Amino acid sequence: MKKYFLLMRGSQEEFLKLNETEQSEVIKAYSEWAKKLKISGNFVEGNGFCSESIKLTPIDDMISKTINPYENTNEQLSGYYIILAEDDRDAFNIANECPAFKYNESVEIIQIGH
Repeated sequence: MKKYFLLMRGSQEEFLKLNETEQSEVIKAYSEWAKKLKISGNFVEGNGFCSESIKLTPIDDMISKTINPYENTNEQLSGYYIILAEDDRDAFNIANECPAFKYNESVEIIQIGH
């Protein structure tokens, strides 16, 4: 089995527009999917990200710091999973079931390791 990193991107602003019950439903959907992955033996780890991030970028001999670089975009990092899959196709099939798509988020699949 190979390890894959599933990276979800979406709009934190859209999530924060939801009322408390709706936010709980989103979190529940992800929790239920994680349980399904655990039962199938594909789950390694996963979690959501908080709404703030800091991006460090080298510029000449300095490091530039940007707070919330993707604020007000659909490119904010919203969460991740590390899964086990037989190959790229299996990883795609597993990721295709991710609740992110129901919430207008994207999922990036990245194999871990060389």
